[in-house]
Amino acid sequence: MQFSVDTDRCVSCGLCLSDCLPRALGMDEEGHPYIKDERLCMHCHHCLALCPTGAISVDGHNPDASRRILNAW
Repeated sequence: MQFSVDTDRCVSCGLCLSDCLPRALGMDEEGHPYIKDERLCMHCHHCLALCPTGAISVDGHNPDASRRILNAW
């Protein structure tokens, strides 16, 4: 499991933490997310998709290389 946070981009909003269904994420003392229990992570990459600043990378996926999905409705 590879989880990294670009601390220069992270705004400590907590969206990734609040929306992690298995509660695998925690916040460090500086307000940046980290994997507190890798066994709980489902590798869904939802935290990467949800991050408003593109600060999270999971399993080597670069958020800047992701295509934006637009709502059809």
